[in-house]
Formats: sequence, C-alpha cells, structure tokens
Amino acid sequence: MRRTIIVVFVAVLSVGAVASFGAGCGSSAQAGAKELTAKDSGTAVAAKVGDRLDVVLASNPTTGFEWQMESGDTAVVKMLGDPVYSPTPTSTQVVGSGGMTTFHFEAAAAGSTAVKLIYHRTFEKDVPPAQTFEVTVTVR
Repeated sequence: MRRTIIVVFVAVLSVGAVASFGAGCGSSAQAGAKELTAKDSGTAVAAKVGDRLDVVLASNPTTGFEWQMESGDTAVVKMLGDPVYSPTPTSTQVVGSGGMTTFHFEAAAAGSTAVKLIYHRTFEKDVPPAQTFEVTVTVR
C-alpha cells in the first residue's frame, strides 16, 4: 500500500513538472494577441483598433545578430516596449544556442502600414540584413 502511494505521488509530481515546463516553452506571445511568424512575412494582416499583434522570430544574439524594427507608421501600429528574447528550453544549458525574439504591437489607429523588421549586426555598417520580415497591417 505504501509503495502504491509513493508511486502515485511521484507520478503526480512528474506530470506537474512536465506541465510547468511546457507552460514556459515557445514564444513570449501575449494571450489574446494574433501571433505572426516568419512564414507570415510578405502577407497582409487585418486588425481592429486595440488588437494586439505579436511577431515571433527565431534569433541568436550570441552571434551578434538582433532583430530591430526598421520601418512602420507608429501612429497606425505601435510597438509596445522593447523586443523580448526567450531562449528555447533545450538551449538554456547550451552555450551559443538560439531562441525566439518577440515584438509586441498594438493596432493604434485606422490606416495601413508596412511593418519591416531586420535581423542584422548593428555594429556592421553598410551590410545588408541577414533576414527581413515585412507585413502590411491594415487597421480598421
């Protein structure tokens, strides 16, 4: 009987640990926000004033590269704070591993704008970005 209780207790702890680990995985996209990823680059997105848009892109700051907003009408789509980098769960123990960078935006006013993000090394001048992400956002 005591052995059964211990086994059940260990199983419950294991399930809880896996659930907690899973809750922290992936992007730092906000609940209720529309999540855009690299596959959405080059597309058009419709939003209503007040809607949240989160752009989640693979990144690896240990290489010197970082994502930055290059252009977009901030009166139409406003960036909320700085981009947030989150290492992938398996990379927290591996030096040089990558993760995801999340940009949080809010549809601020009616209009249309092309939001362009670039992945580059800020210290390298006159060098084209390694990657770009661009989406046209129309806010109603």
